[in-house]
Amino acid sequence: MPPDPAWRASLRLPRDRYVRVATNDYSVQPRAVGRRVEVRLDLDRVTVTCAGEVVADHPRAWARPVPVPGHAATLVALRAAAHRTAPAEVPWAPDLAAYDTWVATRP
Repeated sequence: MPPDPAWRASLRLPRDRYVRVATNDYSVQPRAVGRRVEVRLDLDRVTVTCAGEVVADHPRAWARPVPVPGHAATLVALRAAAHRTAPAEVPWAPDLAAYDTWVATRP
């Protein structure tokens, strides 16, 4: 059996959720942002996998970016969920009355 002639790369998916391959950008599922992905490029297709799961599969483009509308909608939902987290509460607050008492007792 002959070897697979496809080009392969392993990289961490950037926040903009695009993989640049041969001067073209390919949209990837936003769930993989920040994780290591494997990119496989042959003459017909670009396939991106993350932990064995296919997160992008595009026909090879020769001169344009390849966005997928579902990926953009997922990214918007993930960003909205990240901003809905509750702010952290201060676990300890000083008792300012003790300071006032200390100042009053000083000579």
